[in-house]
Amino acid sequence: MSSSAVPVTMGSQAAMMREVGPFQLTRATFPARGTIPPHVHDRPCIAFMLGGSFDLRFHRGREFDCLAGTVFIEPAGETHCNCMGCAGAKVLVLQPDPRSELLPRQLESLLSRPDHFTDPGLIHLAFRLHAELNDPDPVSALMLEGLSLEILALLAKERLPKRPGGPPRWLCEAEALVRARFTTSLTVAAVAREVGVHPSHLARTFRHFHRCSIGRFARRLRMEWASHQLAATERTIAAIATQAGFADQSHFTRRFKEQVGVTPHRWRRSHGAPAAREKRNGSSSPL
Repeated sequence: MSSSAVPVTMGSQAAMMREVGPFQLTRATFPARGTIPPHVHDRPCIAFMLGGSFDLRFHRGREFDCLAGTVFIEPAGETHCNCMGCAGAKVLVLQPDPRSELLPRQLESLLSRPDHFTDPGLIHLAFRLHAELNDPDPVSALMLEGLSLEILALLAKERLPKRPGGPPRWLCEAEALVRARFTTSLTVAAVAREVGVHPSHLARTFRHFHRCSIGRFARRLRMEWASHQLAATERTIAAIATQAGFADQSHFTRRFKEQVGVTPHRWRRSHGAPAAREKRNGSSSPL
């Protein structure tokens, strides 16, 4: 490590670090409203916000609001600082050795620039890594290395520029239709009929270009909409679940936790607008 680089555990309340093959895995918890002054790391960081939040600010002026369920990239040697949210932050960080032959060369450009995004597939793998770190056994090293390689492969597939040749126009129309009606009970057959293709051709082509099924794409849109409603409004969780197209609140809660990593109630407590939080905290009515 260079004299100016610091570990990703700097400023944490509790942390665990493990070296597995060409990867360094770190789980760290940071205090509420804490700050970490400008610093750099000697390895690129693929980080997952498992709970809480923080503002991530880079010296070139880029700033990201890293909420629970998001993925963010901190390039090696890139100066940045962190400002924790009111619930602190729980982060899992994967740091590949950039000199390793296991690191796809195609990822070099991706890991050399700051980024921030949501990806349920990557978050799912991150929670599996977290569970393996919490409950190790004789094959944990193999599991951790395998999951880390899966993350790199999925990151390369999802985030790198696609090869020349864009999607057909009818697929763009299908995507627009799903985005416009994601809270309704859409079927693949209904979407295919409106854009004039066979349902199986639609399903296959949609997965090819979006790397997920139409159903998962619609569910992701529902969760993004519901997350905003929970944070920005005082509507009940049951009402949000109904408008998002879920059969009941328990189904919505289960799906929300699977994708985001926390329940809708905890998400709202962490990310709701200050005025709305104060009003709820002063009320005796349960959410």
